[in-house]
Amino acid sequence: MKHWPLLLLAAASLATGCSTTTIMHYDLQPITDTVPSNQSKTLVKYQLASIDVPESLDVETLIVRQPNNSLMVLSHDKWVAPLSQVIQNSLSVTLTQSLGTPPMPSTMLLATESSASANSDKIFVDMQQFEMQPAKLASIGALWQIDFAGKPGQIITCYSVLSRPVTPGVAALVTAQQQNMQQLGQQIANTLQTGTPPQEVKCQVQKT
Repeated sequence: MKHWPLLLLAAASLATGCSTTTIMHYDLQPITDTVPSNQSKTLVKYQLASIDVPESLDVETLIVRQPNNSLMVLSHDKWVAPLSQVIQNSLSVTLTQSLGTPPMPSTMLLATESSASANSDKIFVDMQQFEMQPAKLASIGALWQIDFAGKPGQIITCYSVLSRPVTPGVAALVTAQQQNMQQLGQQIANTLQTGTPPQEVKCQVQKT
């Protein structure tokens, strides 16, 4: 009988250990490689100048919208970094795959000629919407702008709304957002490469 407390303690510890929920981590890297189109042998100089995400969403925990329109934080499902960084990494990979060259890091631009930054096309992205509704849809709404270098230059501003239906489960939501982000990256890459906005997106062209 003296051993009963020890046995009960061991059983409780075992039960606690078995009930621990594993924390899942996700990113938004493209699931499939982007097929490059008409790659130039010339190094494309461009940089991701800024990625803006609403402060309430720029966290590591996944946030979903419930049927009653309230937001729920999924404590056991997390991004690998704050959402703005995850989005930047995703766009960087898609742009690199599409254009054949990665975005120029700011440290490299500072280390080269003083005019290097002026000769580099700049991409600005304002992620105004990042919706995940379980078993319903995953969507993004992004206002993005490319400031083309050169004289004379031009500025193209577009607003992309991308949405996909999803099946139940967190993995389905993440997969849909990965596809949305990849499509957004391809739109930006094609515009950067051709100098013309995508026809399926609302855009404005301004000469500078």
